[in-house]
Amino acid sequence: MPNILLIETNTTYFNEATPIYPIGLDYLQGALRKVGFTNPQILDLRETVGNLITFNEREAKSLTAIAQKVRETEWDIIGIGIRNIDSTCSPEVNRPELDYFLPQIKTYVDCIQAANDHRAHIILGGSGFSMMPYEILDYLDGDYYGLIGYAEVALPQLITDLLDNKPRERVYSGGPEITIGKLQNVDLLEKYKQLSQNISAVGMRTKNGCGQHCGYCPYPSISGSKVITKDIDDVIDEVHTLRKTGFSSFMFVDDVFNAPLWHAKDILKAMVSTKEIPENWHAYLNPKDIDEELLQLVVETNGWSCYPNIGWPQQRAIIFPFSIESGCNRILKNIGKDYTTEDIMKSLAAFDSVKRRYGQGGGIAFSTVFYLLVGYLGEDEGSVRESCQFVNEILPDWLSIQIGVRVYLHTPLAQRTRGILWHEPKDLLAPVFVPFDKAEIRNWLVKYLYPKYRIIDEVGNVIHFSRREV
Repeated sequence: MPNILLIETNTTYFNEATPIYPIGLDYLQGALRKVGFTNPQILDLRETVGNLITFNEREAKSLTAIAQKVRETEWDIIGIGIRNIDSTCSPEVNRPELDYFLPQIKTYVDCIQAANDHRAHIILGGSGFSMMPYEILDYLDGDYYGLIGYAEVALPQLITDLLDNKPRERVYSGGPEITIGKLQNVDLLEKYKQLSQNISAVGMRTKNGCGQHCGYCPYPSISGSKVITKDIDDVIDEVHTLRKTGFSSFMFVDDVFNAPLWHAKDILKAMVSTKEIPENWHAYLNPKDIDEELLQLVVETNGWSCYPNIGWPQQRAIIFPFSIESGCNRILKNIGKDYTTEDIMKSLAAFDSVKRRYGQGGGIAFSTVFYLLVGYLGEDEGSVRESCQFVNEILPDWLSIQIGVRVYLHTPLAQRTRGILWHEPKDLLAPVFVPFDKAEIRNWLVKYLYPKYRIIDEVGNVIHFSRREV
């Protein structure tokens, strides 16, 4: 039986504060076991080296952990997961390693090869890798294979072909058969339970693929444009596994949880009927497909819930997210969104209806947070003013506004900016942004937003506003 090692390299600065469970490697480990590879092992660098103080300390200890693990066994296959290649935020001039991760990942891959003495087959994969597979392989400069797309079926087949010395393409995208894995590594989950109580620490997928076509987004090139849903019983099994392991909070990490809407509702209904209800869960949503039935189920299953330790007078609060991107229809159309501000208003009306229902003696405080992205092609003072006017009409409790849009290969934005912002695909390995003036946009936001909104935090190019006393 071959010796297989799967390594998660995601040791970003963000992951230092918020440990992110390696869902993909857990799913792949289960898929390999299911077809007869009995003992694939996982080396997750974030869990292995624990909580650290400095970013440089993490890199040094990660290299030591890699070398030690690789030298333990004569591995036949070493899979390397790359979740992120950058942070999507504009780089910090003095600390580029905090925003652009490929140079660090290359040191990890080189360490793997040196410790392994070039004996094992090396396979690169993960969502970050899938965005630019050929360019990343060229950058890493080695005799490696790449795996993109759905891997639960593709990885076992690729490993079989490599061990049988069958000819194989440099980048393998798998076949037509698609399955979605399930969380199964209870030992690793329990270790993550000790790392963080953060609600983002662990999650699960309820589907693969993204049916949207947003101009800036690489998700369709990562997971495909056709949506494949997971069996509801499998989702409930994962919820049970997490709750049994001690996770009271988790995230549905689908590209968009409520697309299709019926699938999201069926999951929440099953959580209610089986009583598999956590203290809190959250997910990414399309602001268009939100109706009263979905919101009712969110309330019943504790979606986006928090409790008095953050200073709320009621027993429970629901802070509901609306990722509206923009309050200007011209920009929404330019981005390629499938909704308008009118669609957002319909969803907000459904939210207000449920809020009124529970706000009258229901013991639940409802509030909203709007997420906006400013700086796409065509953005100007007029569109920022329209977005602010839309916000002022709704008056959400919080705003989270990212200034600046990263250009990723294989997106409509990349097609529109080729020859202007970039020329060769390799030019997009390091972050390239649509040009913007942060100070100017910031001044527009302050100028046009309702005066009671105040800045409570700025992290890189993300500005957080509040109209509440916090």
